[in-house]
Amino acid sequence: MNIACRRLYLDNALIVLERDLKEFSTGPFKIKEPYIELIERAITEEAEERRQLKKEFLQRKMKIELEEQSEAFTKYVFYVGRRSESRNYFKPKVQQHVRNKVKDLLKGNLL
Repeated sequence: MNIACRRLYLDNALIVLERDLKEFSTGPFKIKEPYIELIERAITEEAEERRQLKKEFLQRKMKIELEEQSEAFTKYVFYVGRRSESRNYFKPKVQQHVRNKVKDLLKGNLL
């Protein structure tokens, strides 16, 4: 489950970074390049970690599916081999994990 949760947070962090990259690229910022480079390096680093997790998923025959969403919760189904387990995640808690992941990625890529 730890691997599955890491992938879930990593996938969400990647979505956030890609949206931010688009905002910096098209936004009215005077000096865009340093921010764009920082985000691009974070995305590259995250993509490598994601590749490793994807490899582990294949080896362990794991899969994650979104089951349902409400205003406060998101329910995912985790599959490992023939077993499955449903889990509800409180959206603000997921956002906090994703925020921390993005911060770590950006800190690690500062000049």
